[in-house]
Amino acid sequence: MRQFLLALAVCATLYVAMRHSLRIVPAHHGLASKIEGRFLENRGWYRGEPFITHRPVRAWGSWAGSDLNTGSLTLGPFPAPAHLRFAVGGYPPYPGLALRVERPGTHETIPINAPAVGERWRVIDQQIPATWRGEPIQLVALDNSKVTGGWIAITEPIRGGVGDGATGLWQSLGAWALNGLLLGVLWLAAIRLLAPSCLVPAPWLPLLGVGVVAALGHLAFWAYFAHPAAGIVVSLLILLGGGGLWFRAAAPPPAVATESAAVARLALLIGFFYLALFHLFPSSLDFYQLAANRFRTELPTDNELPHTVASRLYAGESLRQPDADWLSSDRPPLQSGWQLLTWPVLALFDVAPRPASGTAGLWLQLAWVAAVYGLLRTLQLHPRRAAAWVAVIAMGGFFLQHTTFTWPKLSAAAFACGAFALWVLPTPGVPRRSALLVGAGLAALGWLSHGGLAFSFLALAPWILWRSWRGEWRGWLAAALVFGAVSAPWLAYQKLYDPPGNRLLKWHLGGQVPKDARGTWQTIWENYAALSGGEIRAHKLKNFALQISGRWEALTELEFPEATDRRNQEFFVTSRALTWWLFGLALVPIVWRRLATAPGLRPEPARSHAALFAWVAVTIPLWCLLLFEGGQAVIHQGSYAAMLSAFVLLSAWYETAHRRWIFAVAACQAVTLISTWAPGNRFVHGDLSPIAFGFAVLGGVGLVAIVLAGARAGDSPAATPPPAAPSVAQPDAGPSYSPALDRALPWLGSTLALAPALWCARALADLWWFGDDWDLLDQIHRLGFWRWTLLPFAENFVPLFKLLWGGLVVAGGGSYTPLIAALWLTHALNTALFFRLLRAAGFGLTANGFATALFAVAAVNIETLAWSVQWSAILAITFFLLAAHRLVRSSTDRASFGWALAASLAVLSAASALSFSRGVLTGAALAVACLLPLFQPAAAWRNRWRLALACLLPAVAVAVTILMLSPGNARSLGESWYAAVQFGFCYWAATPLHRLLDSATWHWPIVIALAGVKAALVVLVFRRATPSQRLLLALLLIYDLGNAALLGIGRHHTGLRAANSERYYYVALLCTLPFLGLAFSSW
Repeated sequence: MRQFLLALAVCATLYVAMRHSLRIVPAHHGLASKIEGRFLENRGWYRGEPFITHRPVRAWGSWAGSDLNTGSLTLGPFPAPAHLRFAVGGYPPYPGLALRVERPGTHETIPINAPAVGERWRVIDQQIPATWRGEPIQLVALDNSKVTGGWIAITEPIRGGVGDGATGLWQSLGAWALNGLLLGVLWLAAIRLLAPSCLVPAPWLPLLGVGVVAALGHLAFWAYFAHPAAGIVVSLLILLGGGGLWFRAAAPPPAVATESAAVARLALLIGFFYLALFHLFPSSLDFYQLAANRFRTELPTDNELPHTVASRLYAGESLRQPDADWLSSDRPPLQSGWQLLTWPVLALFDVAPRPASGTAGLWLQLAWVAAVYGLLRTLQLHPRRAAAWVAVIAMGGFFLQHTTFTWPKLSAAAFACGAFALWVLPTPGVPRRSALLVGAGLAALGWLSHGGLAFSFLALAPWILWRSWRGEWRGWLAAALVFGAVSAPWLAYQKLYDPPGNRLLKWHLGGQVPKDARGTWQTIWENYAALSGGEIRAHKLKNFALQISGRWEALTELEFPEATDRRNQEFFVTSRALTWWLFGLALVPIVWRRLATAPGLRPEPARSHAALFAWVAVTIPLWCLLLFEGGQAVIHQGSYAAMLSAFVLLSAWYETAHRRWIFAVAACQAVTLISTWAPGNRFVHGDLSPIAFGFAVLGGVGLVAIVLAGARAGDSPAATPPPAAPSVAQPDAGPSYSPALDRALPWLGSTLALAPALWCARALADLWWFGDDWDLLDQIHRLGFWRWTLLPFAENFVPLFKLLWGGLVVAGGGSYTPLIAALWLTHALNTALFFRLLRAAGFGLTANGFATALFAVAAVNIETLAWSVQWSAILAITFFLLAAHRLVRSSTDRASFGWALAASLAVLSAASALSFSRGVLTGAALAVACLLPLFQPAAAWRNRWRLALACLLPAVAVAVTILMLSPGNARSLGESWYAAVQFGFCYWAATPLHRLLDSATWHWPIVIALAGVKAALVVLVFRRATPSQRLLLALLLIYDLGNAALLGIGRHHTGLRAANSERYYYVALLCTLPFLGLAFSSW
């Protein structure tokens, strides 16, 4: 229940972030409008999806009951922004319709090429030339069209909405989280109900749970088909009933819980990672349009077809559209039903239909995670090794593209692989009849997802006939009846309600692309009869040749401009899509020898490998032979079950050859993912979204953590039931690290910390002296180097910093580059020290990796790391981290509380204070921490007072020196104490959550809300932390509060908004991320 409440809190947080970020408001007030003809204000468009705004936004349209209306609309003038943002509806590209921006009094215009949006709204961003910015401009819409669809609608210029910063990401994450909560409860209920029945082996129960939810979605589809009200009632009853069953049913056995938890964690992490990459570049495209253009450009609208069907059913509209290019009977209904399960609830929360259905579809496509995990476990990989390989496979562009572009082909492949495993592979402890019947149900669900599975099922037909002849005919007859019973409603729909439903069959098998009235067999027969034998043979050979075509040297290319070509090859060509996995074919002799001779292994693994290989090896040639046109055998026109099985089989071969192959494949594929799939393209590009980039890094670190956790798994395949799952409600208590891993991870963190510097190297090279830099240089010139080092600077007495900073200035010959390099290298060192500190305090890999990765790459650090004067603050943190590590590591050993520890802490406290004025906090915080009753075992008070004084005296000495020599607010606070308290409170409350959440709002309610969240985080994490973790958390909290107090005293005169300045985030991240890391690991 605690886990459910935590998930509910996460969903609520993401929902609030989504609602907050989506607020659309007018960019101008009282904007002038000039209308000629039949443009109407606040009406004039065909009823469809509404345009949801935070405050009223005026809109105009030229449809007033007829497409024959004409007219023009002119908005403005108004000052030209860098990007003009407004919403458009209708069909702007149609002849006679036009949109443009013009400068009054001149002949200068910019045409706006808006797409055909239809009966809804889409936000448009039009870039304005730099020479126009600030000059008066007008937005003009023209309608001189009288054709069907000849109308246009636009809003006044707006601010906010999708495409504005991280808004699209928050919208997708919010909708994805709500869908995940609702569908997840149903899935958990299915797991609990099915676990005692032993219908499938434990590793396959997660996929069977997805199948049960999908079957309920199929039921909901037919309820909506009967009547929208009936569908809504059925959806709500299913959700409420599932929640009740989950609450009342007994928890599954440990083996099932372990396998299910592994799949759930993988699906959550992979989905989160994919959505972050999906929204890496802010875009005004909606979910489906972004999916069609993010990784490849101008993909067809196939991913929208399930949404279109679901939206028409929900609105009570007929699915019959005889004049449409695609009939509703041409695509199976499973994903539409899946989306309709949660549609009423998300509509109740005002979640826009397209991201709501799109993210629901994304959850269905993530069924491939359960299928890949199940296959790897059936091939007898250890559970953690199987999870590690799933994490590596998730880095493949094939899965990234087809999970986010939600045509339901991956879900179909997942169900097909489940059916194959139950029918063909070993199923210990499961009656054969049960395996056949459940497999038939999964096969039917796969076919109801996408008909492309037919090629994989045809490849199994000879084997099924052979098994039937060997005496299993009764079981296979029952399986056929199950398949028919599940599929019968859809077959009846195709033939009776919206016939003929054979468009794809005629296209792929008969080469008939335009619609015609012929039947399937007639089309195939007549079109083949029109070809000669040589032409037919040439078509088939071309299909075979396509499987191994492409530029293989592209695997080693890293240039971003060529990324589009590399994506295209991986999208179309089977062998290229396998990327680095294909080289696993070279390991076949080693793998076969090891499978055949491994001591203690039964023959099942070798037979399973052979069976899976045979399925792939038969499916692909059969597909190439059956497709009509030559060059038609591209991946998306075949069965994705073959691709999914190929990835699994080659991963298992790498694993069998040697356990360390996983690191080579993961490293190579990570480079391919970053260089080929992460960059933008001509449709989706621009500046990176800092929050999306940070989330992508966190997701990537999570995948790496799973791979590293798999490295510690047992050497032999897991033939025994998995152990009981550990409680996920406890904080990460620090699993044992291998010595090599313990040495390597801090420096991996350092490397990660330098990645933004490499990414922004060109911009950093353009930096030059500014602000306080010039004052320091002037003082060196006037006073001389050594005298300058001992004089105060503003409220700082920092001779150590001055010695290092001035030394680099002299050594670098006046170049700014050495100072920027020093900033980043010190930050990299701090990242490594931060990791070591958390490790010494007992933080596990999950909590430590989360906190360290975010500290390393947080975009809010860029101001600190791009101004040489900030090296002062970063150096102070370096000495603080060294001192904290010494204290925490010594906290469990009373014998170490001697003069050596006291001396080292005194030196580090002095160095921190002499580097930065607020570095005096190092000694003060360490002194207070020494006196807290948090040491295990308890140290003598005499020793603790000695340590406290050793830490405090250097800090006091430097603080007194500052008060005597340097002017500042501390000496004249007077009646400004209230302003100082407000400033300090705003700093502590807002940082670092405000900018980490990419919030643009700044007012007292948001500050107080963030303070409540931060305080709750501190209390809850501290209560559940281990003793060694509590010592560090207390030290960081003291440091954070002390920093807030000193900032309030020294900076209150700069205004409350300055409390949220990015230069103050470095310390806030350091002090808060360990709390967030433990909360993340507990979740």
